[in-house]
Amino acid sequence: MKGTINYNAVGLRVKVEREKLGYTREVFSEMVGIAPVYLGQIERAERKMSLDTFVKVASSLNVTLDYLIYGDESYDISKNELIDIINNRTKRELNVLSKVLKALFQNLKK
Repeated sequence: MKGTINYNAVGLRVKVEREKLGYTREVFSEMVGIAPVYLGQIERAERKMSLDTFVKVASSLNVTLDYLIYGDESYDISKNELIDIINNRTKRELNVLSKVLKALFQNLKK
């Protein structure tokens, strides 16, 4: 449910993303400017992060705050929802949408 933060899940995402990047707890905590013990407590959901620390952690992991808080569920949109949006557009709007999407995906490939 949006609005409720599952700190166990947040801590696990921090740990998983940190390990994906190959950072030890010591190296990553130094990057973020916190103690390794504090990072361990965050990963085990024993302590909560300040907003400043949250931003530093997300930035250092190259993920969004939204992802750390909600995981992949924040991007949970179905193809049917997109089809509904497209079905209610004029030809001109579809042309613009097509150009925007092509440009977006071109930039994502870079």
